[in-house]
Parts: sequence; structure tokens; C-alpha cells
Amino acid sequence: MRKISVVNPAAGQGDAERFARESQNGAVYVTTCVSDAERYVIEACREDPETHFFVYGGDGTVNEVINGIMKAGAQSSAAFSVVPVGTGNDLLRSFPSDRTGVYTLDVIKYGDNYAINMLNTGFDSDVVKRVAELKKKPLISGSGAYIMGVIASLASSYGQHMTLDIVRDDDTEEHIDGDFLLCAIANCTYYGGGFRAAPSASYNDGILELLLVNKVSRATFLRVIGAYKKGDHINPETGEVYPKYSKVLSSRKCKKISISGMSDLCVDGEIQPVTQTEITVMPSQIRLVI
Repeated sequence: MRKISVVNPAAGQGDAERFARESQNGAVYVTTCVSDAERYVIEACREDPETHFFVYGGDGTVNEVINGIMKAGAQSSAAFSVVPVGTGNDLLRSFPSDRTGVYTLDVIKYGDNYAINMLNTGFDSDVVKRVAELKKKPLISGSGAYIMGVIASLASSYGQHMTLDIVRDDDTEEHIDGDFLLCAIANCTYYGGGFRAAPSASYNDGILELLLVNKVSRATFLRVIGAYKKGDHINPETGEVYPKYSKVLSSRKCKKISISGMSDLCVDGEIQPVTQTEITVMPSQIRLVI
């Protein structure tokens, strides 16, 4: 396969381009702005669908490459690898560090766009906005910036009214309407620089995990956030919320989710101005080479 390195020049504290050139993973393309990676990958796939993209950046850059491959219709021929030099690097956390190989991943479709790891809205979106500012400061890691963002968001008003219509994994339908602290829709397990929010999510089972956290008090949220970060709130085998957290959050396995009422949507770690959308899972779509 033809090899191309797609580089976010801001990643790796500005060293991502140097890393890419030293690694010699084919031609090097350095992105110039938001959505440039997607545009470039579409063009590259149309030129040669059998291209292996090496992504030097974080989850946002990975998302653009995924969208480029999918929108070019090259998901059955192209492949991608990730060199984790971004802020969160959460996609690869779902795979053991010593587990090499080729994996075929499901893809999340929302509207006319795609995601590979997780969609979230509410409290999390506010945190991501704050993290974007915090990570510009020196000596603050991706995980550290996220924790500081959580603290800052807790100090402000939070919670929003959302409406969801879902189709579960057993094809039963459910209507949900209420005030929530956050909503996360997961294809993989981690987000936010290491928060194990969806411990029972699987990247290749054709199912999405829906997590809803009720609008609880700050004191209650602070009591459960440690377990939420470690993934101790949900049974990783069954996907059921442990009884001690059942009044705080709920989890469901879904095939389709229609959601409205949010102010924006965080897509693989990047904020987008989406207030309502329909979300589905596309099984076994794209190849990740580790």
C-alpha cells in the first residue's frame, strides 16, 4: 500500500512534523487548518484507494482522516495508524499497548459525518471548551487539562434538557426526555484523556453504548467522578450500572439514537455546532493498523 503521513503541526508540542519525517512513513502532508486533513485524505483516496495513512496528532486529527476515508468510499481499501502525539489520544487506549495487528472497527454515523471513538454533549462539551484553553498553557498534560476543566465547569452552571428516541440492541424502542448533566455515545471505551466512561463498549460489535448522567448535585458528582474515571460505575461484562450508581446514571446498548436539545456536540474530542442529530452505527467499516 502507498504510505502517507498526515500531520497536525500543533501536536507533540510542535514536534509532530519532525517525528513524521524521521519515521519515514511515506510522503508527509502537514495540515494547514481545521478540516484540511479530511479534504486531503478524500483527494488522496480518490487518487489511490489503497493508501495507508499514518496520523500524527490527537483524536481530532484521527476523526478528520476517518471522515476523509469514509466520504471517499475507500473504507474497504484504505487503512490508518495513529502516532499518539495529541492531547487525549483516547482511541488507542481501547487496545492493549502490546497488542499489534490489523483491526476492523465500527464507525459512528451522525448526519452526514462520522466518528470513530465517542460523541458527547452537556457537561463534557463545556469541559472540552475549557480544556482547549488550558492545554495552551505550559506544563499541563492532556489528562491534567481535562481534570482542571472538570473543576472549572463544576464551578459554573450545568445541566440541560435533552430528548432522545433510541432503538436498543434488541430492536425495542424507548423515548427519553429529561434534564441531564451529560450524555455520551460510545463506540470505544475512553475519552477525556483517559476517562473510562464506557467500559463495556466494543469497537467491533455493531452496537453503541449510551450513557446518561442525571443532573445531580455537585457534591454527588464529586463523589462518583473517581469511579467514573476508572470505569468502576459500569460492569464491563454486562454493561449494567452498578446498583450504588443507579440513581446517578444509566446505560443502554443501542443501534440508533435521535437526540435533540443540546447546545453543541463534542465529536472525538472536538466541539461542533450540532443541536440535533440522528446517530447510527456502521459495523466493520474501517481498518486500524497498530
